[in-house]
Amino acid sequence: MSFFRGFLTIILLLAVSFSAFPQIDSIVYTVKKIERANKNCPQTERYMAGGCTKAILIWPEITGSTNNAVARVVIDRLRADIALKTHQFFVNGGFAKKPEDVPETFIREIDADREEWGMSNLPLDYLREIQVLFNSEYIFSFGVYEGGYTGGAHSNYSQSAFNYSLITGQLLSLEYIFPRDKMEELLVAAEKIFRKSLDLPQDGFINEHGFWFPENKLYLSSEFFPSKDGITFIYNPYEIAPYSAGEIRLFLPYSAISQYLSSWGPLKHHAPPEQ
Repeated sequence: MSFFRGFLTIILLLAVSFSAFPQIDSIVYTVKKIERANKNCPQTERYMAGGCTKAILIWPEITGSTNNAVARVVIDRLRADIALKTHQFFVNGGFAKKPEDVPETFIREIDADREEWGMSNLPLDYLREIQVLFNSEYIFSFGVYEGGYTGGAHSNYSQSAFNYSLITGQLLSLEYIFPRDKMEELLVAAEKIFRKSLDLPQDGFINEHGFWFPENKLYLSSEFFPSKDGITFIYNPYEIAPYSAGEIRLFLPYSAISQYLSSWGPLKHHAPPEQ
């Protein structure tokens, strides 16, 4: 299902409308949901029916913004940086012209491969949920959750996060938020918080506690999103620990990392003044 990742961001902003006010403000949206199922799914107990394939899409449809110019830049960035570069084939083929394409395409492709994969009688399901994670006058962040059971020993899921500056329209990376010359010190502080949050000893190798960090050194996940109080980093299953550990999140409060934030970055205004 990796081909689903990214292209739905076009759908996320296809129906944008804008007001004429020039001041900076947050983006306005409404949450929508589409549920589809194949003919083998009864109206009740759909998850239990043999041969049933079910797919759900939940997404925020943008309805307006009071910053016309920057919102348009964000739309262009979403299309260029995420959708068109990584899913150009599907976009050119009209794959993502409307939200109904996502669940209906999943059902069609999974059902076509049921016999080949030996899953003809299994109930299969898929959920794609796009959720706004942070919506301020400076940053618009959304997460893309993908999960479901398509065969195998267990279901699978993952979470992606995308953060856009509403000042410049730029997709924010870690390097944009934390200067490289401060990253080493930041990681030391982050590992202390990580260990404390999981009740781990502050000394010794971190991988002694069941983790898979390269060279026994914590790194910050590229999947992250800000809030008014700090930054949350998301480690998906199998990324730094076994599947049984589930999704692991690391929250770094601004009060602990303000000295490592870029002085010109979009998050600096959230951090408390340095003492």
